[in-house]
Amino acid sequence: MKKFKKMTREDLKTVKGGVKQVWIAEFCGQTATTTQDWTAEQANQWLANLEANYCN
Repeated sequence: MKKFKKMTREDLKTVKGGVKQVWIAEFCGQTATTTQDWTAEQANQWLANLEANYCN
């Protein structure tokens, strides 16, 4: 099994694999992924929404 680096908000980036783009975010000790076709700004808003909804 591969070891994955845990990412912070500042590290949020795209990981390209094949055709789909995958966004990976870590928040409140959890990891979320999505394959939405988003810009970096949209992905940052997604992370902000995750933190607002699940980190209370």
